[in-house]
Amino acid sequence: MDDVGFEVDERTRTIVLLDAEPATAVRVPAVFGAFKAVERRGDYLVVNAEHGKASYHLEQARGSAANRVGFMAWASLRKTIRKLCLLPAAARRVDMQITYYRNGRGNGSAGAHGRVLVDRSIIAQGRDVAHHLGKSLEAYLHLTPDERITSDVAMIQAFAVLDRGVEADQVRAATPNDPSCSLWPAFMALREALEATPR
Repeated sequence: MDDVGFEVDERTRTIVLLDAEPATAVRVPAVFGAFKAVERRGDYLVVNAEHGKASYHLEQARGSAANRVGFMAWASLRKTIRKLCLLPAAARRVDMQITYYRNGRGNGSAGAHGRVLVDRSIIAQGRDVAHHLGKSLEAYLHLTPDERITSDVAMIQAFAVLDRGVEADQVRAATPNDPSCSLWPAFMALREALEATPR
């Protein structure tokens, strides 16, 4: 896939990868603002925009069963959530990590371990966290703040508690759709602490 061409439609914020197999369309979230440039850099499609840069996979990761072509690269996704979505004070205290590894069985397959931390303390971790973290946060970027706090996806709704676009009264009125989600109480406690801190 060395000669990937693409077509850019700024109105729909869609980039079609012409030579991808199968044909792939990337939709760039509105949070990035107006496009400045779109280019290929190695195995990535890089979109430079008004409010930041987004990088998307153009190649299937070696040894991975999951097709990541057209999906945002993890480092780009993590940075976007922290820089453009979370309250600035929350972004300094919350981190998300995904570590990829080979399973050691000699068949070339790989796994992942995910962690979510507040003030460097782990509040959720494991393979399921890794699976849901990337998928949920990429979907998160395409939702409005109102859609985020009312989402039926527990991880999306939990991150919305710390969203700069979600008002404090919306957070207080929200009910967790999955009370067993460990992110919810930790993020609620952090939001309450931030609201109580004089500005």
